[in-house]
Amino acid sequence: MRVGRTGGEPRRAGVYLPGVNGRGGAGRLALLLALEIARGGWATTVFTDGSVQPDELARDLGVDLSQLEFVALAGEDPRGGSLRRLRRLRTTWRHARQIRRLDLDLFVNVRFKSDLPGCGRRNVYYCMFPHRLEVDSAGRAHSLYLWAASAVERALVVRHRGGFLATYDEVWAISEFTARHVEERWERRPLLVYPACEPVPRGVKQRVIAVVGRFQAPGPNIPYKAQDVLLAIFATLTDLHAQGWRLVLVGGTSPEGSSYLAGLRELARGLPVTFVTDGSREQVREVLGEASLYWHAQGVAGDGERFPESQEHFGISTVEAMSAGAIPLVYGTAGPAEVVGGVPGVSCWRRPDELAELTRSWARASDEESEAVRQRCQDRAAEFDEAHFRRRVQELV
Repeated sequence: MRVGRTGGEPRRAGVYLPGVNGRGGAGRLALLLALEIARGGWATTVFTDGSVQPDELARDLGVDLSQLEFVALAGEDPRGGSLRRLRRLRTTWRHARQIRRLDLDLFVNVRFKSDLPGCGRRNVYYCMFPHRLEVDSAGRAHSLYLWAASAVERALVVRHRGGFLATYDEVWAISEFTARHVEERWERRPLLVYPACEPVPRGVKQRVIAVVGRFQAPGPNIPYKAQDVLLAIFATLTDLHAQGWRLVLVGGTSPEGSSYLAGLRELARGLPVTFVTDGSREQVREVLGEASLYWHAQGVAGDGERFPESQEHFGISTVEAMSAGAIPLVYGTAGPAEVVGGVPGVSCWRRPDELAELTRSWARASDEESEAVRQRCQDRAAEFDEAHFRRRVQELV
C-alpha cells in the first residue's frame, strides 16, 4: 500500500460525511478530523452534499475551515418503497465514482450506517456504531431482490468479493462500547479514537438541570433522547420545584419530530421547564455553564441486548456538561456510563425512581461535597479534549 506522492506534491486526503453540519456530534467530529488531517500537511477534502454552506459550518463550529475543500456529491433519492435499496445503491455508486477520480492517498468514512467502499490508497472507517451487515427479509421474492442488489453492489461499486468492509484497512471506534460491538458484528479489531469534546466555560451555578439532545420521536430501534421520560420524572419532583429547581431542555428540531416536541410542551405545561430549540452554540454553552446537574436518558426505552444501537454510542454532550462542572446523572449503559465511570462519587441510574432519588440527593448536598465532585468531573472531561484527539489522530495518520 503506497501512501504519499512524489515531487513535493502534498498528500491528498478525504473525509466523507454527506449532510455534515457543525451542530450535530457526528458532523462536528468529521470537521475536526478533517482539520487535524490538514494540519498534518495533507490537502484535505470534505465530501458532503449541496445543502451545506462552509461559511455557516465555520460559524457553527467556531473555527476556521478555509484550509479545507468541500466537494458536493450527488444528492440522495429520498423516496422509499420497494426499490429503495437499488436507489441507495445508485447513489453509493455515484459517490464512489466521484471520489475515486481524485486519487486520494487517505480516505476516511465517518458516516453512520454507510456501505460506501474505501475509495483511496489507505482507507479508514471511523465508526459511530457498526450496523448489521445482514438484512432480514420477509418473503422469497424480497430475499431474491436483496441478493441481486448485493451482487450488483459487489461487482460495480465495491469491486471486492469480501464486501464493502473488506475494502477498509482500518476501523476506528469512538468508544469502548462501540469497539466491543465492532469485534462482535464485524469481526474486526478496531482502534479507539475518542471524539474531541470542546470544554464549556463554567458559569455561576444555578438550580438548573440541563438536558441536551435532538427532539426525535421514539421508535423500536431509534436512538432517541427520551425527553418524555425525563419530563415525567421531573414532574414528580414537586419538592424541588418549590426550591426553585428548573429543567432546561436543549435540542435540535426537525419536521419529523414536530409532533413529539409538541407533546413534550404539553407534558411540561405548568412545570418549571424551559425549551431551547435549535439554539446557537453559545446558547448551549450558557445553559451548560450554569447547570448544576445534567440528565441523560438515551437507552432507557431501548432493548440494549437485541438493539445495542439504540444506546448512546459515546455522549459528547455529557462530556461537555462535565467540563462545565455539571454533575452527570446518566442512564447506566453504553457510552455515558463509560465516560462517568471514571468519576468517583458519581452514580448512574437504571430506573426512574433511582434518577429521582439521585437528583434529590445532589439537591441536598453541601457546597463542599458538590464542589469536590464538580472538580472531578472537569478533570475527567479533560481526558476527552481536543488536545488528546489531535495527538491520537496524528499518531494514526
